[in-house]
Amino acid sequence: MAPETREERVRRITERIHRDRGFVYDVLGFGAQLDPDYFEVYAQMHWGFFKEEPRHLDPKTRELIELGILAFKGMKHEVYTHAKKALRLGATMEEVLEAFEVASIGGGAPVLMEGLYALKRIADEQAQGKGKA
Repeated sequence: MAPETREERVRRITERIHRDRGFVYDVLGFGAQLDPDYFEVYAQMHWGFFKEEPRHLDPKTRELIELGILAFKGMKHEVYTHAKKALRLGATMEEVLEAFEVASIGGGAPVLMEGLYALKRIADEQAQGKGKA
């Protein structure tokens, strides 16, 4: 069997990230092109470790926890994409909102606001038929 080309390796890495996360940020694909060695480890080290299977926490619960952290850090784009992923994993809009509400107890009102902006954007997209969560 011929050794894997750099292009094939980058494709394999980005496909793994997509499979494990449900999406791939363009910048991660770009990073994989620049340094496939690092991003191969990155793919395993982050969500690749957990996969879409329950360990002690089910995937939906892990995603809801991640949402609170991302909102606390003010990471708008990541809050939006991870809220969509939580919905794909079976969370309801109300469950996602509750995750932000709980996180706002320790993180303050800005956590709730980040979550509300993301949920409103998703609801607006769904109402316009621009896609599922």
